[in-house]
Amino acid sequence: AEAGRKLMTAGGGDMGDIEFLKQFLVMNARRLGMAGKLVFPIPDRGLTGRLHRITARILIVWGKEDMLVPVEDADEFERLIPNARKILMDDTGHVPMLERPVKFNDCLIEFLAEPREAPRSETEATV
Repeated sequence: AEAGRKLMTAGGGDMGDIEFLKQFLVMNARRLGMAGKLVFPIPDRGLTGRLHRITARILIVWGKEDMLVPVEDADEFERLIPNARKILMDDTGHVPMLERPVKFNDCLIEFLAEPREAPRSETEATV
């Protein structure tokens, strides 16, 4: 989660520097505005009505400490996507692939090595 906090605050730039702070706030406002258009709230964009159309196997990797998108959204994605499997990572925020790259890659390699016909696991994985 600490690595995620650093990423969300521009790697620990000097928040006391007014020019840095101005740039940081403008950039984050743009990024969050775009994210808001894409994913918040899921039902209002009609996404939930289309997720069932996904036919590929999907691995949902979510940080339990995600402060940008609630973990409950991962539950909803897993429920609505027919071939989805969810992994929740302990002590991880919004960017598991950067915060815990080795564990993320291990999970991804394991997922990709599974047979394509593998049924959805009813057991939630936590790593």
